[in-house]
Amino acid sequence: MLVLIRNIMIGKQTLMFTLIISVLAVGGIWLLAYSTPFGLGLNDDSIAYIAGARSIMEGNGYRAAWLASNGPVIHFPPGYPAVLAFIGLITNLDPIRGARALNGVLFGLNIAVAGWLGWQMTKSRLAGIFVASLTLLSSSILFIHTRAMSEPLYILLMLLSFLLIDLYFKRSQNHLLVVLGFMLGWAYLARYAAISLLATVLAALLVLHSSWRQRFKSILILFLSAFPWILAWSIRNRVVGGSFTNRVLSWHPITIKNWRKAKGTFSDFLVPVDEWQKSLGIIPNFFTILLIAIGLALLIWVLIKGIPRLLKPKINPRPGVLSFVNGLYVIAYLLTLVATMTLFDPATKFQVRILSPTYISLLLLLMVLGLWLWKKKRIFINSILMFSSIGLLGMFAYGQIISVQDLRKSGAVFTSAKWSKSAAIAAINEFPKDVLILSNEPGVVYLYTGRPSGVLPKKEPGISNITQPVLDGDIAIVLIKVNRANSDTLRYYYDLGRGLYHTDLSNTWLFTAFPD
Repeated sequence: MLVLIRNIMIGKQTLMFTLIISVLAVGGIWLLAYSTPFGLGLNDDSIAYIAGARSIMEGNGYRAAWLASNGPVIHFPPGYPAVLAFIGLITNLDPIRGARALNGVLFGLNIAVAGWLGWQMTKSRLAGIFVASLTLLSSSILFIHTRAMSEPLYILLMLLSFLLIDLYFKRSQNHLLVVLGFMLGWAYLARYAAISLLATVLAALLVLHSSWRQRFKSILILFLSAFPWILAWSIRNRVVGGSFTNRVLSWHPITIKNWRKAKGTFSDFLVPVDEWQKSLGIIPNFFTILLIAIGLALLIWVLIKGIPRLLKPKINPRPGVLSFVNGLYVIAYLLTLVATMTLFDPATKFQVRILSPTYISLLLLLMVLGLWLWKKKRIFINSILMFSSIGLLGMFAYGQIISVQDLRKSGAVFTSAKWSKSAAIAAINEFPKDVLILSNEPGVVYLYTGRPSGVLPKKEPGISNITQPVLDGDIAIVLIKVNRANSDTLRYYYDLGRGLYHTDLSNTWLFTAFPD
């Protein structure tokens, strides 16, 4: 009887937990819709995804429809535009509108799965609700969902992968590894950086299993399930584009400016209120020391838990699967990111979208640390933890209110009425259809006119060679955001327009043939 009553009580608690998490998830969907009255923020990468999705919907495959060349896309993975195309095909929504609906659902799901992970990691439903609440109230996490980018989809696949590996170790069923392999393959198709997620899971299988036979068997199953997706897409890129990911191996160390950008981005996540951040900034190197301390503590913890278990699994207990995997993932992701930026992609900056895949893992690990300290049952420590938890929720909530107000004022980057109603867009729409447009922002031209553009020549003799075609009326040059150009860029623009008819539309210049 007591067992039955206990099961009923646990069932009611789980039902209540599920209901609260669902309410928070629905709140996230509403919050994203409320924060984006002008639609999702769009930048150059977003336009590439939108154009790629439209190309897929039209049956042309994943192509650079925003460019006149309309070549196969290899620089951006296909997962996000493929989902947008699928939504468009079944709902008849244009990918721009479909992206807003998709990102709203993704925000809700990421909140719910984060809360579920918090419960599974700590065995505390209250902890799960706390993590879900922080995810909902984090202005940094909301921000990445208000952009038409691949990170929200990747984060969902990442979180589901964590749940699957935990479920695998609970049930020891190999078919779960196959599903996990498929999940990791799709994560790679959403973001190439998912190679760090695959490495994390493979390393976790190596460490967490008790025998070498189990280790090799599970790694083989997972690898054979995930690698075909990666291999197939890589072969496709190599065949149609001559490169696996459109990155070239070279040496370019990360600049001091970019490292400072990383510190600022993490600071915005941890302390999302500018005034409070500035107050803490009075303390010399406060955020630098804090971030280094977090990184070192995480690295040391993973090594202390992982190496003894790897070498002598019989006498060293298995660490908590979810805690270990999340800690290992944060380290693997950041190391992969640094290696990629140093050896392949110097243009990448430590922006919020680049660092965002670590945010929920950090919140989960913070919750685990807090609960571990709570169980020490020290009145002083527990009092600090209680006030800190309330303060963290309050700070995140206050930061979120400010962020939502800013988001609602206008669209981000290329999402605003000033673009759609600008004189420049109206002038471009008046160009004859057979005129080729060359632009420094072909994505913007495509977004608001539907016309693909060519890329401007960067040096001679290309600059001089386009003069006559412009004078013949075959080409028009469109230069956008001229008022933000530096002196070297302006000098280049003047070289492009020498001898051509110049129309100055404030932030946009048009170079065309002299009027008849």
